[in-house]
Order: sequence, then C-alpha cells, then structure tokens
Amino acid sequence: MTDPAATAAPPSQPPRRQDGRLMVWLGVVMAAGLLFLSSGTITGADGPAVYEVAKSIVEEHDLTIQGPFGYRGADGRLYDVHGFGLALISTLPYAAARPVASLTSNPELMTRAAVASTTPIVAALVVVAMFALCRELGSDRRAALFVAVGAVVATYFFPYSKDFYSEPLATLFVVLSIQQTLAGRPVGAGLALAGAGITRPQTIALIPVVLWFVWRDQGVQALLQAGVLAASGVVIEAWYNFARFGDVLQFNPLQGGLDFGSAWLEAAIGLLFLPAKSVFLFAPVALLLALGLATLRSRSRAGFWLLTWNLVLTFAIAAAWPGWDGGYVWGPRLLIPGLIPALASLAPWMSDGGRGRRNVMIGVLALGFIVNLPGVLVSTRGQLAAITSPHGPTVLRQYELIGPAFRSTQAHLSEHLRSERYLDFWQVLVARSAGKGGLALAGLLSALLLGVFWRALGRFRSAWARIDQGVREPGPAGSEAGGHRR
Repeated sequence: MTDPAATAAPPSQPPRRQDGRLMVWLGVVMAAGLLFLSSGTITGADGPAVYEVAKSIVEEHDLTIQGPFGYRGADGRLYDVHGFGLALISTLPYAAARPVASLTSNPELMTRAAVASTTPIVAALVVVAMFALCRELGSDRRAALFVAVGAVVATYFFPYSKDFYSEPLATLFVVLSIQQTLAGRPVGAGLALAGAGITRPQTIALIPVVLWFVWRDQGVQALLQAGVLAASGVVIEAWYNFARFGDVLQFNPLQGGLDFGSAWLEAAIGLLFLPAKSVFLFAPVALLLALGLATLRSRSRAGFWLLTWNLVLTFAIAAAWPGWDGGYVWGPRLLIPGLIPALASLAPWMSDGGRGRRNVMIGVLALGFIVNLPGVLVSTRGQLAAITSPHGPTVLRQYELIGPAFRSTQAHLSEHLRSERYLDFWQVLVARSAGKGGLALAGLLSALLLGVFWRALGRFRSAWARIDQGVREPGPAGSEAGGHRR
C-alpha cells in the first residue's frame, strides 16, 4: 500500500521560507552557546596582527600596525600579511566596544574581548548557512540540523570557533556563495564570493566555478550581476596588496609560491594521514564524504559540482602552500573552507536512508566531538611547552593537558601563570584579571548567556513544532523532506 506521505503534493511555500524563523533562533542558540565557551582573547601571531589592523583603521584611519607581527612594506612601514576581510569585519566590534572600554582600567583587554567575540558569532552563522545549504540541496530538516550543527561542533572547526583566524569567516562566505547560487540569487552569490576573496585570497579560485553555474542556470544578466560583485572583491584585495607591498599580486611576502611538485604529494599525504594533521582524524565525518557526494550527484548536479570543486581546489592549494600544515595549530586548518561546505552533501544522504544512516551519522559526529573537545577546553598552544609533533598539537597529548589545566584554574586562579596553563574560557580570563569582582562579573554574564541560550532553544523548538503542525513535506519512506531537487 502506498504511503500517503510519500505521494503528498509539494509544499506551497519553498522550504527556505518556512525555515526562516527556525534559522533565526538556531543562530541565537549557537551564538549564545559558543560565546559562553569562547576564550575572550586573541593569542598567537595571526590573530594579534589582524587585531592591530582593525585597531589602526578605527584609531588612526590607517592600515599600518605596531608590534612584532608586522612585515615591512614598500613604504618602509609595518603591515599585516593576511587577508583584509577579518580585519574589516573586526572594526565593528572594536568601534562598538571602544567608548565603554575607555572607561575601564584595562581598555585593551576589553576591546580584544569584543573583537575576539567575532569568531564564535561567525561560527554560529556558519551553522545557519549550512542549514540553509543542506535544505537547498534537498535534505529534510532533521538531517540538515544534524549536519549543520555537527559540521561546527563535531569537527576541528570547534576549537577554531574560539580562535581568531580567518578560516571561519572565509568558510561562511564560501557556504553562502554556494547556497545563494543554488537558490538563484546572483547578487548574494557575488557578494559572498567578494567577501571570501578578501578574507582568504585562495578562495578566489572558486569564482570561475560559481560564475559558470550562475551563467548556465540563470543567464547572462545574472552572470553580470554576480561577476561584477565578485570582481569587486578581487579589486579590493589587489588594492590592499598594492597599498602594503607595492604589488597587486603580492599576497604574502613571507610565503613562497605554490609548489605542485614532489612536495605537494608529501603535503597531501600529511593532510590525509599525518597524526597531527589528518582530516580523517580531526573530522571523522569526512570518511562519509564519498557517499554523500555520490548521493548528491543524482539529486543536484549543480550542488555536487560546486561542493566537489570547492573541496578539490581547497585541498590542492593547501597542499601546494609552503606552510601546508597551517603552522603549529589544531588539525589541517587550511582545509576548513573546503571541508565544511562539502559536509552539506551528507544531509541528503542521511535523508534518503533510514535509521541505519542516522546511527552512522550520530556515531561519527560523536567521535568527532570527543576528538576535538580537548582543543576547546584547553588552549592548543599549551603543547608548545613540550612539542611532541613538529606539525601541530596531537589529540592524546591535548587530553593529558586537561587535568593540569583544571587544577591550575582551581588552585592558582589569582596567580599569574601562563594563560595556556588554565582552562581556555573567558570566565577564567576575567577572574584572573579582576579578582573576586571579575569572578562575580563572569558569573553574571555567564548566567545571562545561558538564559539567552535556553530561551532561544525554547523558541527554536516551538518554531520547529509549528512547522511540523503545518504542511508536511514529502520524503523517502514517509519521512519529512525538503528542498528542491535540481
């Protein structure tokens, strides 16, 4: 007997419209949760340099920076060597926090905390954008939610939601460019491509691929709209290069050119299998990618090729990059803008299966969460005190740091030990900086964030229930399904 749900008429509204309120509350839930877990500071070398650019733009209306992280440009002054996008976005929280920070005894600490909050908010937006992309690819809501949340909290993206690198922002723009292309919105696709290009110049390689699908599916007018906007990002990045180094093609004078020779193969093997960098270790869900992309090929050719080409281009450039391991950081950092969007292909795969596929997804996502949890609890730079791997922190060693960090936080909170020896949360930083008063303030702000989290979670569940009580969408074996099959 035919299942009525499987033969029901398509919904009268596109799923992305039905999901609007749902995505708003999903974003608030994720933002509150990730802000609660954030570190509240900017460490390392890349982050402070980008912060100095944002500070210089707001304070001096200039691009030069101070301190040890600058590189001498064509005019003899010091400049940051990274993309412009993250610094540009960071001017907003810096400018917003500046008036209040000037009234405190440590304005620099407060402005850094405000700017550091950019990354967890961006990570929350990545979850929302991934949910929209999964739905655009034709998955049901439950699978889209699993994949969107899992892509952030069950992969090595999770520790990067606490750190101040450009990859999370670049990933957001890449996901949006693909989603907007599939949704038939050339203006949105072009703007997202421009944002990706000025954030991580490597993503400029994706522009021709996206524009080809815009032209093929939407015509010449759409191509012109998306192309002009995408080109504006290339122009901005070229101007930024010329302003710093006097050469529009000079993205980073500290790095050499791309190497696709024998060193590329060694780097590729490292990105796949090296214990300190293996994408399969730090993101076990990547083991299912071949199944997801194979399923997507029969459902959305455009989606399949956009995700596949982005993944291939990102991997090829990362392996050819002189610093292919991304430095002494957690997992294969340079692969994030290629891997995370590709995971959206697993939502249709999960939708098309039954309980077995759902259990497999739960298993690999749980494993990924366990692998990456120590990178959230303790700064991954804690391993620098006794480097055991030349290419980055290892998982087992990171777990070994949790006990000592917990004991230091409990017994030596008022002392001035290295920050890596404490649990990596902003609450600990505030308590260490301001004593008992700081501890009380941290408790109050934490309670506020948890209140927002639970309130938003309730609203999210209510929005989900309202959709379930409305039009039921057709799906395999009577399950709920959404999106357009292209």
